[in-house]
Amino acid sequence: MKKSLLCIIALLILAPLSSCSKGEKGPLLEKGLIDLSSHDFSLTASPLAGEWELYWNQLLTPYDFRKDETRPAILSAVPGDWSRNTGLPSFGVATYRAKVRLPASDSLYAIRIPRVMTSYILWVDG
Repeated sequence: MKKSLLCIIALLILAPLSSCSKGEKGPLLEKGLIDLSSHDFSLTASPLAGEWELYWNQLLTPYDFRKDETRPAILSAVPGDWSRNTGLPSFGVATYRAKVRLPASDSLYAIRIPRVMTSYILWVDG
């Protein structure tokens, strides 16, 4: 796993995401980025909640972000419903994207995804 930046791209259709567990506190995503480089994962998990990048009506892949031909992102609160916090229609397709900075180590990390009642594709580290 790369030491610098872990890109998580989740392609979602009508999917509000949940945090790892309710009541956990920690850093939040701001403008699509969360810095967990000093987080102690041996003590607690870190929910990936906050402002995710949202690319409305675009189903993007990691390659699309390397080309840098995407439209500007809208910031959308996660967990949450994109239609409530962006004014977008309830039905449609979109790409959510978050960048996660992890500690410099050879440790393995896991992502727990709560039950999502929709189709999605999850990319980690490209």
